[in-house]
Parts: sequence; structure tokens; C-alpha cells
Amino acid sequence: MTPPRGRRRRRDDGGRVLVFVVVLAGAIGACLGLVVDGGRMLIDATRAATLAHEAARAGARELDATALAQEGRIGVDADAARRRALEHLRAAGADGEAVVEGDAVTVTARVPYTTVILPLGSGAAQARATAEAIEN
Repeated sequence: MTPPRGRRRRRDDGGRVLVFVVVLAGAIGACLGLVVDGGRMLIDATRAATLAHEAARAGARELDATALAQEGRIGVDADAARRRALEHLRAAGADGEAVVEGDAVTVTARVPYTTVILPLGSGAAQARATAEAIEN
């Protein structure tokens, strides 16, 4: 039987819609990954900055009792300040460095981060922040 003359036969889409849906789903997944992983990275960067500030302040509170008693000046006990700052970082699940120069305590905090959706190399990254506190 031949189709009537006035009608055209519909052509098969050949899977083009499937390809479009797969590409669109991949793009949506990438956007979702950027939102989720990027948001978590920003949160961890803020956490690293907060920890660095807290640790620097904790270290700057370690006063040198000997200098106060003998010289009458208020200063920072360098070893105690460094130790206190690093203890503060470790207690919060971070690591980093603490440097004491005079009355200034500078702390660099590193917070580990593992990606959830987007694979970035090995999937592990770090948020890093540095803060300084000065004892006046």
C-alpha cells in the first residue's frame, strides 16, 4: 500500500533527542558540581581564615611573665605562643604554621577538603589562610 499523495512520511529522529538529553544532563551535572564543590570550598576557606585568626589571638595572649616581672614590659612568650596557636589549629582538625616575631604572632591555617562531585586531580585540596595578631 502506498501512502496517500498529500501526506509526507515522518522521518525518524535517529536518536538526536537522546544525544541532546545526554549532553544537557552532563552540563547540568557540571553546573551542580561547581555549585556544590565551589560552595564547600568557600566555606572551608572561611573556616581556614577564622581558625587562623583564632589561633593567632590565642597565641598572642601567651604573655612573657619573666619580661613583665623583671622589665615591667608586656611581651609575648614566643615558644608558648607558637605552641598555643598550633594546639588551637590541631584541636579544630587543621594544621599549619605559627611564627612569632616580637609581639606579633602570624598563623597560617590549612584546612583539608575533598571534592564531592567534581574530580579535581586526586580529589583532595586545601583551603589556606594567614592571620596576624599583635599584643599591645
